[in-house]
Amino acid sequence: MPWTVEQALAHWQKKQLLTKEQAAKLKAALGDADHFDQHGMPRAVTIFATVGAVLIGLGVVLFVGSNWADMTPFQRIATLFLGYGVVVAGAFVTEQRKLMRTSESLWLLTDILFGANIMLLAQIFHYSLTFWQGPFLWMVGALAMGLARQQKVHGYLAVPLGILALGWLDSGRGWGFGGQMEFLGSHDNLLPVLPLLGLSLASLSLLIRK
Repeated sequence: MPWTVEQALAHWQKKQLLTKEQAAKLKAALGDADHFDQHGMPRAVTIFATVGAVLIGLGVVLFVGSNWADMTPFQRIATLFLGYGVVVAGAFVTEQRKLMRTSESLWLLTDILFGANIMLLAQIFHYSLTFWQGPFLWMVGALAMGLARQQKVHGYLAVPLGILALGWLDSGRGWGFGGQMEFLGSHDNLLPVLPLLGLSLASLSLLIRK
């Protein structure tokens, strides 16, 4: 796990690599370090890049949706896979060029497109996904990406998807939208389970974190 500035300075002082005065000067010089992420980029850039990735994802989904009725099944499948492949290639290329914030934003965009592709492919093949089956598959993809990339933003995306996926534990009364939300709104709902689930996920993240 990465050290904080204080931990690093204390370690160097213990190893007699820095005097107390030198450590104080370094700490003052690094006083603005909390405004930067692990790649040395301002956190504002990270925030705007993440928001941009979300907006691009929504734009792509809306664009495809507006032209969906005019496409043949082959064109629909080709569009979904081609769009996903282009974003993955862009994320890989920008990472190779050390544009880390752009790369991580594109990897987040692949998460969004992955979820959209699940829903749209189900529609193409006339497979009726319930309100929790789609989010569950999407959550698995987001968690896999988060594990591979070691970035928290994928975990943040997986949290609401995981809550929706809890519908799998419901009694299955009804297949409409209302019936699928009974696990959160009925008198015997699963809301008391959510804190326990959150603690379990937090513990798991600590175990698998590099």
